[in-house]
Amino acid sequence: MAMREILVHLDDGERSSVRLDIAIGLAAKFNARLTGLFARCESDRSSAVAQKPSAFLTAVCTKAADDFAMKTAASCISARWWQLSHGAPAHVLGETMFCARYADLVVMGQHGPDDKFIPKDLVEHTILNCGRPVLVIPRHGTFPTIGERIVLAWNASREAVRAMVDSQPLMAMARSVVVLSLFDAKTGTATGMVEA
Repeated sequence: MAMREILVHLDDGERSSVRLDIAIGLAAKFNARLTGLFARCESDRSSAVAQKPSAFLTAVCTKAADDFAMKTAASCISARWWQLSHGAPAHVLGETMFCARYADLVVMGQHGPDDKFIPKDLVEHTILNCGRPVLVIPRHGTFPTIGERIVLAWNASREAVRAMVDSQPLMAMARSVVVLSLFDAKTGTATGMVEA
């Protein structure tokens, strides 16, 4: 599986730039096109009900688009910009998942309790419904490198097979890959770990 299209979810949160930097690094590594998707809920209730962006939402979206254009141009990667037409919560949830289906990898962030304008189940909804691999960046910490040391959880299930197939481009470029398989001790099956 080639990684030609990467999508990164952006908003006006402080961790948005961290996600963008990681996505740019991955796009450069795989010579992939990066799509920036701006999606967040509306802070103005009347605009959300009318399904039209408020002046504030338009302003933060424009700033995010400018930052995206500046960073991707400086990195010399192929890039495009997508934004949602409005910030009604159901629209943000459904359209983010729908847009993710067009990517070979989706980069999203772990959101916290203070992220009022991101649907609480956005990441989970996207993972469970988009049918594409999703890389979730933790809400704390810095990550100068991605995918150098990979751990693959294996239990021979359909989901484990899918995770293995989806992560092959990353595993091919990794320094090390560990396959971790844990079984219930009551079954008598050995617990094992294999390094590749």
